Amino acid sequence: MDEKAMLYLEDAAQQCFWTGKDSELFLDVATGDLWKVSDHPKYRNPDMSLDEALDLEQKHQLIRLPKARDLHELDIMDEYTDFVPEAVLRDLLTILRQPSPFQNYRNRLDRAGLLEDYYQYRNERGADILEEWCRDQEIPCRHQISLRDLSNEFDVKLLSDRQAGQILKLMRSNPKFFRFEPPTPSLRSVKTDLVRVPPHTLLDQKFYLGYFQGDQLVAILDLILDYPKEMQAWIGLLMVAHNQQKQGLGRQIVQDLEGALARARFAHIELAVRPNNEPALKFWAANGYQTINRRKDLLILAKDQNLPEEEYEPEFDEEPGSWTF
Repeated sequence: MDEKAMLYLEDAAQQCFWTGKDSELFLDVATGDLWKVSDHPKYRNPDMSLDEALDLEQKHQLIRLPKARDLHELDIMDEYTDFVPEAVLRDLLTILRQPSPFQNYRNRLDRAGLLEDYYQYRNERGADILEEWCRDQEIPCRHQISLRDLSNEFDVKLLSDRQAGQILKLMRSNPKFFRFEPPTPSLRSVKTDLVRVPPHTLLDQKFYLGYFQGDQLVAILDLILDYPKEMQAWIGLLMVAHNQQKQGLGRQIVQDLEGALARARFAHIELAVRPNNEPALKFWAANGYQTINRRKDLLILAKDQNLPEEEYEPEFDEEPGSWTF
């Protein structure tokens, strides 16, 4: 078989959890594309029919991924109860004793404002299970950045156009920034930035992140992974709300981000700053970033960081006293 494409575990796990008794998920081993497959008349917009997928599976072009039940969602639901408030916990434990608790469980989390957090936890746990499957199938895979790892102080979320108004308000609190980095932001430009990616990259590589303190958006970060090269990261934008500045928040965000990137094996980080933007140049220099190139009217800054050593995992159990020298 030809070389297999990289599988991104959290994304694949999320789509595995969406499969049901009438649908399947297949991996294109050459491209890494995930194909939703079903012949059920109520299934909306499958990527191909089951017969087509089975034919390509026979030709070793597709591999069937584990279904939702194979990722043990019931066990994950039980695990997640360790992270919820007491009032919610009592309800969830009651729901988990029901014959089919899935929808009621999610409804209760939704009412508590915890559903998105649960989905993130579920995808990360499912990715761990899927990683073992990939090893058995000899499929190259790796984890994506965990939003939980990005900050101990703030709630980090992926932003969408639903938060465009909040993003614009934060940007407009920093008018000095846009004197150096025009144009002045608008609601339309914010919505465009949310989906803008560099050439030869995919939207899946982009993480437009919001740092929240309660309901308040206090910082935004535009992060591109595997750019400009594979296993490198690009910071498109970091901005802290004006009323949160001069408190070390920007430095803390950068340090936490670097740690999360290092754990995910990203050692090289780049970003671009205009030469006349002295406050930004001073900030990034204080965080260890150095100019490595000049591209038109931009300075390219970069930082290389050490990766943590991988933990040793013996291939067999070692009992104390079993070795002699």
